[in-house]
Amino acid sequence: MTVGVPGTGIGGMFYLVSALAMPLRQAYRSLRRRPSSGKWRVVAGQTAMALAILAAIWVTGWLLGIAITASAAIVRPPHLLAGAHPGSVLRTAALVLSAATLAAVLLGVELLRLWVDRGAARAESRKQIMRVAVLVLLAAAADGTRTVAAQDTSALARRLARADSAFAAGDAGTAAREYAAALAVDSENSHATYRLADLSKRSDPARALELFRRYVALEPSDPWAFIALGDALARSGKYGDALRSYDDALRLAPGERDAVIGRLRVLARAGHTDAAARGYRQWLDANPGDAEAWGELARERLRQGRERDAVEAFERAQALAPDPSVARRLAVARAAAAAAITPLASGTHDSDGNTTLRLGATGELASRGPMRLGVTASRTAIEDGVTTTGRQDLTLGAAWRPGAAWQVQASGGASRLDAALGRSATILPTGQLRAR
Repeated sequence: MTVGVPGTGIGGMFYLVSALAMPLRQAYRSLRRRPSSGKWRVVAGQTAMALAILAAIWVTGWLLGIAITASAAIVRPPHLLAGAHPGSVLRTAALVLSAATLAAVLLGVELLRLWVDRGAARAESRKQIMRVAVLVLLAAAADGTRTVAAQDTSALARRLARADSAFAAGDAGTAAREYAAALAVDSENSHATYRLADLSKRSDPARALELFRRYVALEPSDPWAFIALGDALARSGKYGDALRSYDDALRLAPGERDAVIGRLRVLARAGHTDAAARGYRQWLDANPGDAEAWGELARERLRQGRERDAVEAFERAQALAPDPSVARRLAVARAAAAAAITPLASGTHDSDGNTTLRLGATGELASRGPMRLGVTASRTAIEDGVTTTGRQDLTLGAAWRPGAAWQVQASGGASRLDAALGRSATILPTGQLRAR
């Protein structure tokens, strides 16, 4: 029977030694004129295969040595032997180590055989030797599997080391290529999956979302996986899925700041201003020293039309952590919350000589909460070329915004008409209610 082509593990060396010894054994049996255990054609084929394997090992080591030498400037292998060429090391190391291991195994088998022969029958010792031989062959087969696995692990470790080094140095392009190469070796490596997804967020959002989903599948107990996935879903406009992902993160890590604040940011981006403001308020009741959360609450207060509350929130944020951008927003909020006086002036004149002149002013004041008050006072003079009629108007108004999406406006006042042609002055009440 012709065995398969082995590698350079223990089983491979056992085959090579046996194949190279076949011509000598066949020649010895021919000289003693004993029945041959095989024909010379089979012996020649096995010997040629063994020599071809040795030649292939030598050529492979030579080529790898050339490749390592050519890429030394990039890879910088830290453990090349001083004074030895990589090709010579690779050509001989595998054969020498495997041969030494095989010799140790055979020596152990022989010692075991001698120990068994001392107190047991020959037939039983042969059975024991056969069992040991079977174990040796199984170990040889497993050695080849472990060798391949070790090579894959080594390649993955090198890729990850280069990728992490490039990531730390800020070289995003090189880091992304190396993480992708690491995933080509091990598609289920969660570290490379997360890093590559993070690097792809801006350049390729669709790929980043797919990689974050894979990372969640690989690390279902990591709350940061769901936080990253929720952020990617929000950037893609999938706000419902993003909120559910943040809910999963909070289920795994209740009270985690990044999960709480991230979910509130998704609510704000989705237009749920009132819900986001309530969430920020609840978080700040328990964590009053969070300057960033105070600034984000202030922005939601502005969207609600609650300028004075926004000013207070911006002031808290600036007091905790002074920031130029917060200072600019605070100035805008103060201007919006300040009392405002607007002058009114208008007039008309037509070809019939009718003239209208209106003069007055409007004042507004923002109160605490969602209420804003206003007052308008004006005088209008109407002249038709013969008589002049005057009218004074006084109006009080209020605007209430219980939510960001709707508000209620109410106004009431009175108008006074001047006396004309012997008539007394007339006072007329006015009022208006509007909700939207």
